[in-house]
Order: sequence, then C-alpha cells, then structure tokens
Amino acid sequence: MKHRLFLLALIASVRLFAVPEPRLLINASLESAIKPGAPAILELKYVDKDENGEELVIKDIKTVMGKTMHLVVVKADLSSFAHFHPFFDPTTGIFQAPIHLPTAHPDNQDSLRAFPEAGEYLIYTEVKSTSKGILLHALDQKTAGEATFRPLHPDTPQADGIYVHYLDEKGQKAEAGARYRTEISISQTPGEGGDLFTFEFLLKEKTNSGYNEVESLQPWLMMGGHAILLSSHGETAKDRVFAHEHSGRPEKGGRLHFSYFARGGMAPDLYRMWMQFKHKGTVLTLPLTFAYPLQ
Repeated sequence: MKHRLFLLALIASVRLFAVPEPRLLINASLESAIKPGAPAILELKYVDKDENGEELVIKDIKTVMGKTMHLVVVKADLSSFAHFHPFFDPTTGIFQAPIHLPTAHPDNQDSLRAFPEAGEYLIYTEVKSTSKGILLHALDQKTAGEATFRPLHPDTPQADGIYVHYLDEKGQKAEAGARYRTEISISQTPGEGGDLFTFEFLLKEKTNSGYNEVESLQPWLMMGGHAILLSSHGETAKDRVFAHEHSGRPEKGGRLHFSYFARGGMAPDLYRMWMQFKHKGTVLTLPLTFAYPLQ
C-alpha cells in the first residue's frame, strides 16, 4: 500500500490505517446497502479501545483545511468521483453526510453524485484527532444492484506534452469552444528514495479574443486547489495508490502547482488525478488520466 498525505507541517503526525478504525453506517444501520442515486445518510465514527479494552468513540476532532473531515468517494473503475465534508457532532463523535440530496453548502455539491451507479466504491477519510494525530483510512463499499464497469483510457497529450481539456460553466468536461480550457503538464524528477512528480495546471477562459488565462482563482478549503490521485489497480481501497495534494494560493492568474513524491518509485499503471479549484464562486473538477511510465 502506498499512501501519501502531505498536509504541510502535519506530515509528521500522519498515521496510516492504524487504530482507531472508522465505522460506517448507512441510514443508521451497519447492514443497509446504498442504492445508486437514492437519498441516504452516511454516518461515520472512529472507535478506539481504552485501557480496559472497552470501545471508545474519538471526539477530540480538529479541523484540517477548514473541515473536520475530508471524505472522498470514487467508483472502483475510477469513472466517478466525489469529495465532500460530513458534519461533525462533538457530543457524540459522529460524522454525518446526507448524499444524493440537494444542498446549499458550496463545498458539498459532490455529495449529490456520491454513488451514481451500481458497483464497487472506494472511500477515503481524512480527519485530525488531538490525541491520535492525522488519521487516513480506506474503506470498500458495494452498492445495491448489478455492478457496472466503464473501461479507463489514458488521455492523449499534444505533441508538446501538454494535456488540453475543456470544461463548461458547471465544471463538466466539454468540447473545444466551451467556457474553460485547461492545460496540464507532468514532469518527473528522480531523487533519493523515489521520484517527484510535478503537475503544472493552467486555467483559461473563453473571451472575444479566444482563450485567455483567468485573472485569478479563489481560494478553496484554504488552498489554491486540491488534487486527488488514485491508481487504477488494487483489490481493495487500501491496495491503491492514494494521494491528496494541495497547491498554494496563486496571487493572480490561473496557475496551480501540485507535487507528488512516489517513495521507491511509481508502479506501472493507469492513474487518474482529479484537480479541484474555484473560479467565480464555482468549484470545478478536472479529471486527468495518464499512464506510467510517462509517454
């Protein structure tokens, strides 16, 4: 399992899949199945053991990047992605997230499409406990219904190595002529103990004179942008390469910079990265699929 979580100075506190373990309930039941697209309530709590071996719910939760939990739900074939933030009750230690229900919360719009199709899903949770540090866990979840599968194909860069994509005003992938044009380059720098991968991102907006770099991006979740990286192979969520990376706030313009350090090197595979950023009040998500070794 290769997991990387870079949270600035918090990196020393990261604990991977250690106790306490998260416990997931669907509509207040451990046995309920999620129905694709159907309204439901997800509840999570972190359960540890006290000195007597009794179960203890962790309640000393602090915010990370402005949220008490970052929850990522991805279909196992990487065809769907959702990043949202459950609400925390400090009196019970329970995180609660309505899914497939309208919400006015601007940072939780992805909850509308958490489980859009039948199949297997990967769930990643990130929280910070005062006593336990940063906790990153991975869960596997199946939905009701016959599973669907969508094949994954790498995006094709231009001759200069730049990946070009277009987004509409709602952040959905579109064709040339749509409101936004994105340009992404990937570079690899070998180093001691592993390789550093750098993703340079540029956002342009359509104007009367063509596509021009946007004047500015708004901070989102206290950063210039967020990015989730996942590998396509692995029997369980824990077997996947998972990374939650961040870009600093740009002073102006539409450029973001994401870095990922692959300790020991990156395994040959197809990878998908979802880059999230905010422009004119809307959070936009851009998926990029690439093969490693890089072409």
